[in-house]
Amino acid sequence: MEQSLSSVQKNPEIHLLIIEDDFEIVDLVQEILETTGNIPFNCSSAATLSQGLAMLAEKKFDIILLDLSLPDSQGLNTLHKTFLMASDIPIILLTGMDDEALAIEALQAGAQDYIVKGRNESFFLARSIRYAIERKRIENALRTSELRYRILFNSIDDAICVFEIDENLMPGKHIEVNDAACRKLGYTREEFLRLSIHQILAPKHQNDLYFISKKTYCG
Repeated sequence: MEQSLSSVQKNPEIHLLIIEDDFEIVDLVQEILETTGNIPFNCSSAATLSQGLAMLAEKKFDIILLDLSLPDSQGLNTLHKTFLMASDIPIILLTGMDDEALAIEALQAGAQDYIVKGRNESFFLARSIRYAIERKRIENALRTSELRYRILFNSIDDAICVFEIDENLMPGKHIEVNDAACRKLGYTREEFLRLSIHQILAPKHQNDLYFISKKTYCG
């Protein structure tokens, strides 16, 4: 579900799932979003995590507002279960004032943002939603690009070692190797990354390797 911010703005609706057991909060969120101007929101809500996950299995959503304290799930486990069902959908946390430390930990675990219930920050909810969708789109695009690079990198028949260049402009530690390098030199990838190029490279293999440095130096 990759969308640019401009495409979100052109979209007639942003489909939002609110997983929250406090119906007053759900009503408040919907009321806030109704006053945001020219971007309509189509809001669905679930009072339990199991109900929310069932809705995610049946319908596509652009974003999820998630309470970490639900009747059937508590804390970061709530976030992890939601990620398993919807890893490509941005998640904004709805949290109480006493849960801010947990919310910050959840951001480190992959949530896009958090809104503290009852604070004025709630009125920035629509902007937070739009930015979260854009950040997730970029994150998904980078992940796809990295996957394509890795597939290409490992499909090359020549052995390739990527390593750092130290302050003396000499090869340093390995950063990455492709499958062909492991196959030709007889090491696993894990073994390869623990060794320096000087420990691995025999004279007869010098013509088999292309050296790609992490840093570029201008003379």
